[in-house]
Amino acid sequence: MKPDRWQEVKETIHRQYDVEYEEVEDMKNPIGETILGSMEVLEFEGPLGFMRLEYSSKPRHLGRKVHTSARIGGEGYEEVLLSKDEMSHFLKVFRLNDDDEWEEVKSSLFE
Repeated sequence: MKPDRWQEVKETIHRQYDVEYEEVEDMKNPIGETILGSMEVLEFEGPLGFMRLEYSSKPRHLGRKVHTSARIGGEGYEEVLLSKDEMSHFLKVFRLNDDDEWEEVKSSLFE
């Protein structure tokens, strides 16, 4: 989902439903403190019950580069290549089930 469309969806949700929780979180690299992207979270009472939307934006993954050493006992490492210009955007929809756990809503329900 493109960022413009996400803004339209957010505005529609704010107009039609009472938003209980809204936050923008930084997605950090688990190894270091580098910020990889951001995730917007919305929680509201929707048509399927209590719902949660997670819209994440992060740099496009270009591939991996492996660095090795031919010496005995030499260490190698893997470098993840990320785009400096392009971003990837994802939307996940969850609903609160009877056990008070977030359950991902399958896209077949929207068709």
